[in-house]
Amino acid sequence: MWALDYRPTNFSEVVEQKEAIKTLKSSIGKSTTYILHGDSGVGKTTIARIFANHVNGEAIEINGADTNGVDDVRNLISSASYIPAFNDYRVFIIDECHMLTTSAWNALLKVLEESPKTTLWMLCTTEYSKIPQTIKSRSTIVPLKRISKPAMKDHLSKI
Repeated sequence: MWALDYRPTNFSEVVEQKEAIKTLKSSIGKSTTYILHGDSGVGKTTIARIFANHVNGEAIEINGADTNGVDDVRNLISSASYIPAFNDYRVFIIDECHMLTTSAWNALLKVLEESPKTTLWMLCTTEYSKIPQTIKSRSTIVPLKRISKPAMKDHLSKI
């Protein structure tokens, strides 16, 4: 698919998300949990992947729509407690995290509080209102805005 060929691979290639990138970069070492939220197609998961590379992290990507139960989160808990062997961080990217069940959120809350500083959590969602307040209060919130038509047109003309 041609869209994958042109997906950004570093922060300088990301279109119109400078504030979100600034927030992420300034919170390195201060936060272990991030909520990236915005409309579909604005780059939430792509930016989470770029961030994982930026911090020399081993990215583990999970789709919250498919892996949304408490047992799934318990499996994450067991792997989140290990310090990465070859990278500085282990970065868990949970795409569509709003699909997690209530019991999964409760289990995730426990792991967010007890994870080592070398474990980062990137929660990506289009439905920010569905994330429990207990999770939001322990996270760095990173809103992503819609890409303007002129910026999109300019970027596509370069491709």
